[in-house]
Amino acid sequence: MERRRFPLFDGLRALAATLVFVFHSWAFVNAGDFAAFVESHSVLGSAWANGADRLGVLGVALFYVISAFLLYRPFVAARLAGHDGPDLRRYALRRAARIVPAYWLALTVVCLIEGRSDVLSLRGIFQTYLFGGIYDGHALWFNNPLPAAWTIAVEVTFYIFLPFWAALVGAACARSRDPVRRELSMLVGLAAVGFGWKLVVIATSSTENTIQPLTVALPASLDVFAAGMGMAVLSAAKPEWARRPADLLARRSGALWLGALLVYGAMCWLAAATGPTGEDWRSKVMILGVMKVIVATALVLPAVVRSDEGGAPRRFLRFRPVVWVGLVSYGLYLWQVPVLKRIVEIDGFSKPPIAEFPFISLLALAITLVIAAASWYLLERRVLAWANSRFRSRVRH
Repeated sequence: MERRRFPLFDGLRALAATLVFVFHSWAFVNAGDFAAFVESHSVLGSAWANGADRLGVLGVALFYVISAFLLYRPFVAARLAGHDGPDLRRYALRRAARIVPAYWLALTVVCLIEGRSDVLSLRGIFQTYLFGGIYDGHALWFNNPLPAAWTIAVEVTFYIFLPFWAALVGAACARSRDPVRRELSMLVGLAAVGFGWKLVVIATSSTENTIQPLTVALPASLDVFAAGMGMAVLSAAKPEWARRPADLLARRSGALWLGALLVYGAMCWLAAATGPTGEDWRSKVMILGVMKVIVATALVLPAVVRSDEGGAPRRFLRFRPVVWVGLVSYGLYLWQVPVLKRIVEIDGFSKPPIAEFPFISLLALAITLVIAAASWYLLERRVLAWANSRFRSRVRH
């Protein structure tokens, strides 16, 4: 089976984790004089507030597209080469090793610090340790001391869904004259299911919030995952009609990211309280649902194209400090909110002047990166090495 490395994806993980961090930092630090700043600098202040409010949505979508591409591509490559798909035992073991230990550690430590004994009830264990909160709870943050855990629950559900989808596509494309086009058409249908799910949810929901269980659970996120899966198909199959656009992307990655920035700006304006949708949360769900997929896809495309050509985005994604942040990005994602909450609780850091916001954010980022590095070097990579060695020992026997 073809094995290929996509080195720029570590940089993409760093970008996604940083976008989410900036959103959480702005949300939790909550500069005390921001209202006065907006009043005296209305255009700049409103632009910053609207942009920061949507960075979390974009960062999560970026993570989903990255996961979909990297995890689905081996299934596609194996099928096109006439081989069996990835060993499902190895797939399951590696996914569990990558996600579970670091998450359980962070969750346990935060629960001890916050005195969350409710997490140890049967329902609490299901909601938190077993990733069931997104499908069981009705609260906004799904009763989890780690607010970002709902996205991990969506990822885990996608891990379970992916082998079944690959088997379905394999059966549907087995006798097709053009299996690539058929698979892409099936992915368009999958995206339509995600879009339709959101339409039904917002039409029937009485909870007026863009982030609620049914608007973020896996069916509602299928359109985002389908974008990454579609890129995986094109990357593995390399159809003739896609080669010239791929070469153009490699040479024009800067223009692609600039376009992504413009679409993101339009998304923020359309979904803002002062924008054309006003307080209509249903319109916001659909606007964010569609436009975040476009932006995330545009950000990922330069890392998908295999080329030695440069471009500012590709150079940025190769930059060693950025690559290192991507290496420890899971810990950065898990620990950022607990660290921000502890810092804000320090006397003098609650609702600080806006001029101190960058200092507090950088302090929180530095502390979180130290914890994330410890999580990676002391736990995560060791567990992954164990999982790989366990699989190799099974193969030898």
